[in-house]
Amino acid sequence: MPSSRMANSMAEKKEVVQWIEKNAGAPTPSAAFFKDERGWKVSEDQVRKWWKQRTATKAAPALCSRLSGAGAKPRLPEIEDILFDQVLFCRSAKEKVCRDWIRDAGFFASDRWVNGFTRRYGMSLRRTTNLAVLTDDVLTDRAVSFLSYLTSRMDGLSDDHIILIDETAVYFENPRRQTMDQVGARHGVLRSTGFASMRVTTVLAVTATGRKLPPLVVWKGAKQDDKIERYGNVYVVNQPKEWVESALLTRGSGVSAHFPHLHAGKSAGLGQHAGTHLQDGEGSVHRERGTVTTAVEPSN
Repeated sequence: MPSSRMANSMAEKKEVVQWIEKNAGAPTPSAAFFKDERGWKVSEDQVRKWWKQRTATKAAPALCSRLSGAGAKPRLPEIEDILFDQVLFCRSAKEKVCRDWIRDAGFFASDRWVNGFTRRYGMSLRRTTNLAVLTDDVLTDRAVSFLSYLTSRMDGLSDDHIILIDETAVYFENPRRQTMDQVGARHGVLRSTGFASMRVTTVLAVTATGRKLPPLVVWKGAKQDDKIERYGNVYVVNQPKEWVESALLTRGSGVSAHFPHLHAGKSAGLGQHAGTHLQDGEGSVHRERGTVTTAVEPSN
């Protein structure tokens, strides 16, 4: 059985090029020399190829395995460009493009080719999302407007009166539906509370000094008086939506009940990390008379 060829490192190729330069620039004898002296499995064609690429070989790092741009090239670059344009056209129309669509039955593309095609053109399987993506110009304008508004008011605020809040969904059941089990098991059954889709929204708050404030739990239920009540060390409110709306935090009764430790007449900043759900016609900055004089909601 013929011996398999061993890959040579860039440092070894540099050594071959230097040997050829010291021996009258003849690449062919170097193959026999490195076979006999070093025991390399190298052919004369390989040595001649390295000699032709001697300029790039000298400039390449010694630790790399091959020259930049070397390796196998796509055999059908024009067809790949056309296929990539079709993918972009379908995605611009918000159509689904899967691997089976790329690997068409009449195209006879293998899984390995599809992997290489997606890697060469910078594509991958993505999960669908409904989040709107803002342009860089819009994000820059909003960031500048937010910082200019907040910076002018930071001097009159103390760390005790700056509250950072965020909302998170709390489910009544573990959303993970995977479990360890024996190989070959026909069924994977998990106990359920019967309220897998039921949830509440918890508003977590902390001051700039690190003091944790009592959480606010938002329920969606029949009792929708929008009155914040305290049960133990937790505030609870019922409203039509189970998430935090800006009206809940900006009205006087809601803010005063949720942040009772703030003294009336003192300014306080209210910054939310994720941004509350703005209602129609509302802006990104709210002011009111009372305990909290400034409420800032950064837009996503």
